[in-house]
This record gives sequence, structure tokens and C-alpha cells, in this order.
Amino acid sequence: MRIFGLLAAAAVLAGCQSEEQFRQQWRQTAVTACVDASRTQPLPAGLDANRICNCSINRIMAGKSAADLRDHQAGAADAEAARQCAIEALGAEA
Repeated sequence: MRIFGLLAAAAVLAGCQSEEQFRQQWRQTAVTACVDASRTQPLPAGLDANRICNCSINRIMAGKSAADLRDHQAGAADAEAARQCAIEALGAEA
């Protein structure tokens, strides 16, 4: 999945925030970018973009500091997070 191509926008967030504020803003921006990207590359039937994006972003953010997120570059690990979330979502639907 290429729904994480817009994550770079999340890394541009401004600086005078607490770590938690930055993480919340980064998460919101990343989820929005992910959902927007899913509109150009639709997900398979039965998958909800909001659910997949929230799950994926949670996985991407796990264990990362604000500094880690500022430096985050979308890559294969992001695509793998989305794939695992999709598999879990499909399994939950069964």
C-alpha cells in the first residue's frame, strides 16, 4: 500500500509544543494524510480507511519519541504496518 506517501507532511509540524502535543498533532496529521491517500488508491472492499489508518499510525508511532517522529521517513515498515492492520481487520470481519 502506498497510503503513507503523505506522511512527510506530518514531519513538518511546527516546533514550540510539548512532546505529547507534538505526538498528538503528528498523529492527527498522519491519519488525515493516510485517509486522504486512500481516496486516490482505494482499499479493497470491506476495509475501512479510518480503521486501517488509525491502526497503522498507532503501530508506526509505538515506542517513538517526538524527535523520532520529526525525522520519520515513510518506508517499507509503514507499508508493513498497514498490511498487518488490513489482515487483522479482515480477520475481525470474518
